[in-house]
Amino acid sequence: MPRLPVLRRDQRLLVAHGPMALFSKTVGEVSIPGDATIVLPAGKLKINYDEARKGRQADEGSGKSLWLGVPEGLSVTITPASGGAALTIEPPKGSTDYSTLKRIGSRFAKVEVPVASEYVVSVLPIPATGRELFDPVVKFKT
Repeated sequence: MPRLPVLRRDQRLLVAHGPMALFSKTVGEVSIPGDATIVLPAGKLKINYDEARKGRQADEGSGKSLWLGVPEGLSVTITPASGGAALTIEPPKGSTDYSTLKRIGSRFAKVEVPVASEYVVSVLPIPATGRELFDPVVKFKT
């Protein structure tokens, strides 16, 4: 049986649906709705939406937490704290659903950060859909 590597405190092992395991470092997190000033590193970042598992209804077939995916209408804006135009946020090439012991989520976008610096991240409220959300956040990952 393969051994898992020891992770640093700032890393999390994410188990993707399927045979793939991903190593990822969270470099920032914003509650939904919310605004935060975050230091983002230069380069390509993944933007994930995730929620708490606690309180979530279990799927009748598998008994696992029911994951409904990224809610429609999720809107994120990233602008340099020093001023300037908002960064271009693009859809990912593929979607990766993941889960940890306490969280469940999905990659929903990507962004190219031109220079490591402080950025203001704004996440608008998610339009009402009748769906219950469980501690929703947007996370930036390397």
